[in-house]
Amino acid sequence: MDEWPENKTKPEDGSDKSGIASGTSIRHLHMDPAATDQVETLGCLEISDIANVLTNPELSAANRHELATCSFRLLGCVSGDGVDWLSYYQHPDFEPKGLYFNCMEFRELHPGNPAFSVNRASLGNAGAMLERAGIGTFGLLVEKLRDGIRDLPSGFGKVKLLELWGHLTKLAQEIRKNPELLQVLAIRHPITGTTGREFESLEETDPEGNNEPPAILSSQIRALDLGVLHLGKKSDMLRKQGLITIGNVADYPRWKFLSLPSMGKTTVSRITAGLEALTKAQGPDGEVDWETYCDLIKLTLLPSQPLTGTFAQTIALLPLVIEETVLAGETDDNRIILENRIMKPPSERLTLEAVGELMPTRITRERVRQKEAMILRRLAASLVHGDYAKAPYHFRPEFTEPWRKAAEHFSSIEGDISLNDLITGLELAW
Repeated sequence: MDEWPENKTKPEDGSDKSGIASGTSIRHLHMDPAATDQVETLGCLEISDIANVLTNPELSAANRHELATCSFRLLGCVSGDGVDWLSYYQHPDFEPKGLYFNCMEFRELHPGNPAFSVNRASLGNAGAMLERAGIGTFGLLVEKLRDGIRDLPSGFGKVKLLELWGHLTKLAQEIRKNPELLQVLAIRHPITGTTGREFESLEETDPEGNNEPPAILSSQIRALDLGVLHLGKKSDMLRKQGLITIGNVADYPRWKFLSLPSMGKTTVSRITAGLEALTKAQGPDGEVDWETYCDLIKLTLLPSQPLTGTFAQTIALLPLVIEETVLAGETDDNRIILENRIMKPPSERLTLEAVGELMPTRITRERVRQKEAMILRRLAASLVHGDYAKAPYHFRPEFTEPWRKAAEHFSSIEGDISLNDLITGLELAW
């Protein structure tokens, strides 16, 4: 699979959209949610990471079996042309767990080659909901499904998921028999003049990579961690490419992002929007006005009010700020853990078992522990390292300053500093 088959047309971005390529989300395996959550918690975000996590002793026996079963099933679908994802989806035990879909039959489709409109007429009730969510063409839908739509559109439950999956697999099967079918659908479900406009600016990007950011970013902003763009798991992939700071990202040609594994135009649009927001929020002194920036990218800024108190008062605000994070995009499970574990003093915390029983769907004490650790790691990354890649909120610099000072106290400790480790030594640091 290192060479592109001679009898196939290579996509314009140079990647095999249907192979087990670097950057393919582990969620494309559609494992049981508990298995997916633990595998991701252990650092396996992509299919290429599977070998490392299978030998991790922290992976439960049940989840290791689930991962191994799905992995071997996928390997059985590999041929000289790449992965026959359609065969993977047609296994008797397969059930879709989310909007992660990939197949050879759709690999030529993208927002620039949109095929036909997505609406009720083309994809049923699921199509109507996707259209309302802003996914107006099949090319755009296919690209989003390749990257994975982690958060389902409002009201998009299991029934709509199964309906859409049925449409996608049936269409792929029919295209395999009759490649001209897409032309028929393009006539039957024509694209309106407004469809896909959000990607027009990317199509006009200078192919030589000479396009510059909208304005010169200050040295302070260029030194910021790329996490401030809030790109989620895509940040991990960019770091692997050596793009660590905002300066690195700003200097990277926009068109070249599309040649990176699992990097679609949706993510490139988010990067461009984030850089433009940083430019607009840049003050005369070169610093970022974070209220302006967060308003532009529609993100919650914490604490909600500017801080004017003393150092000690700032530190004392941590419980209140953690409470505010509960309202800043956390899931129901995470809210329960925050309210009954992290935000409580040790003597008042519920046991892991008790918290698991409070969940909408009961989970084990081990799963509660994993989720709690994930929340703490994300808080630590934001407070200490300025890395907001996976956080649905952003902290004011005056709030994070004392926590970063405390982190300097732990500079001799090898490895990442967790929030628990940080709090243990705060008295010494302050």
